[in-house]
Amino acid sequence: MRLPVYILAGGQARRFGADKAAALLAGAPLVVHVARSLTEVASSVTLVVARAAAPTRFGLRQIGDRVPGQGPLGGLQAALDDLPAAAQGWLLLVGCDQLGLERRWIDRLTRAARARDDVAAVAFREPRRWQPLPGLYHRLLLPAVEAALADGDRSLHRLLARAAALALEPPAGWERRRDVNSLEALEEARRARGDEGAGL
Repeated sequence: MRLPVYILAGGQARRFGADKAAALLAGAPLVVHVARSLTEVASSVTLVVARAAAPTRFGLRQIGDRVPGQGPLGGLQAALDDLPAAAQGWLLLVGCDQLGLERRWIDRLTRAARARDDVAAVAFREPRRWQPLPGLYHRLLLPAVEAALADGDRSLHRLLARAAALALEPPAGWERRRDVNSLEALEEARRARGDEGAGL
């Protein structure tokens, strides 16, 4: 089952200090690497940003948050609101800095979602903490997302704890994923690819 993929790229990137989505890795923006890694599971790929100044960026369709500054939960709100009717209700949400996503991980999330009709989200959970990204989210969650935002709660973790979410154990190889959420992590990713000195 191919899914609409929404890539969150609207954060302020305080730890990173620059636009993470645009940071170069092996000659291409970070977000392009993420999009390419999901080609086999995606029916479409959309970039979710704080404010969409143009209909596309990096060759990807983009949409803006309804209200900028609401964090990942605001991005999920925009994605659920944008979800096409033909999508059977589900979308895959990922971060623009998530390198090393494996198709088998997404397939596992998808199989779990298809096997149950009583869940509105599926995500991996470590013993004490949800891992909301990558995660599958159903349009039925939109009212709960809007209610949380109205209450000033912008946490995806708390949304999953309150919602009808299915928790899966992290898959084999989960520890190899690479979230490029700092300049140091970007340099590590560049060294791993032999791409040193690329600049932002």
